[in-house]
Amino acid sequence: MKQTILVLFLLAAPLSAQLHFGVKGGIPFTDALSTNAPFESRFANWTLGPMIDLDLPLGLGVEFDALYRKSGLLGLRNEDTGSSWSFPLVAKYRFPGAVVRPYVLGGFVYRHISNVGSVFDGTGDGLVLGTGIRFNAFVFKISPELRYTRWSGPKNTFTEVRPNQNQFELLVGITF
Repeated sequence: MKQTILVLFLLAAPLSAQLHFGVKGGIPFTDALSTNAPFESRFANWTLGPMIDLDLPLGLGVEFDALYRKSGLLGLRNEDTGSSWSFPLVAKYRFPGAVVRPYVLGGFVYRHISNVGSVFDGTGDGLVLGTGIRFNAFVFKISPELRYTRWSGPKNTFTEVRPNQNQFELLVGITF
């Protein structure tokens, strides 16, 4: 009898979890690269990508995103364009509420910047912290949030172009 109760208790958390798929997009307040003359960073003023959000009991949750930003670098003679992908995996705590639920998040992120000419091509990782509010609107869940990412130190030795270590973003997720 005790074993049956224990098994039911252990299965209760995964069975009560809810998986949500959606899209996340927003506006970065900082560029991914920090540049000095003669280079200039040319990153898009938007971020967009798919997201998966797992609601767990007790207000806990886990989110995974694949966020894309067009990137570029303007040099002396030409402009190189490329891409920047970041893959944050964060844990969330949602405060109690029925329609509106504030939350905090924290986790890790991996980023890959590619095809920015021969000057910069690199990867990095960092820590993510953020806060937001989730609104339940019929079958959709809308989650505006403010995120801060602290990237690890520079991976390249080229001093005119290096990863920006601090990144702020305003993002909005829409899941169903």
